[in-house]
Amino acid sequence: MPELRAADISGNAKFKGDLKAEKLRLGGSIKVEGDLEADEIEISGSGSVEGNVKARRLTVSGRLEVGGNVNAEEMSISGVLKGDAVEAGEVEISGDVRFTELTAQKVKLRNSTRVRGRVVARVIETERRVQADELYGDLVKVGKESRVKVVEGREVIVQKGADVKEIRYTEEADIDPGASVGRAVKIAKLSREPG
Repeated sequence: MPELRAADISGNAKFKGDLKAEKLRLGGSIKVEGDLEADEIEISGSGSVEGNVKARRLTVSGRLEVGGNVNAEEMSISGVLKGDAVEAGEVEISGDVRFTELTAQKVKLRNSTRVRGRVVARVIETERRVQADELYGDLVKVGKESRVKVVEGREVIVQKGADVKEIRYTEEADIDPGASVGRAVKIAKLSREPG
């Protein structure tokens, strides 16, 4: 397995097997035919990892496709991220992401973000015009003009102009009269417990 202290890749690179680095900055194109592990990963180009990605800090302003799981303490996505299961501490997304499930402590979905998959976190906050499939948390705030299929939380706040197909809550649902909600149901316990 190649181990690098720091790498700046602005051209094309292909690694057969796993790749480990302290810091990896990618402005070009990289393909890893195994796992990718680094303290810091910054991708402004295009990355493809057949295995898993593990980092303390992951920043994607380009495109990253992962065949396995993604694990990062801090994650900032303003480009495109595709993966299976994503686990993180704090996440900020302002791009287009697709995964089976994202689990985190705190998730902020910036304006015009598109999330395909399930988000499970203690706190989830969406800004304006966010599109999301499923949001599960202790506190879930759905921003103006956002569209979400399912929201489940202890406390759910839905702002004016938001469109939510179904809300399930255990304690409180604060729904602005200018929001569109298909169905709101009080439940005994959350189906997905935030970590």
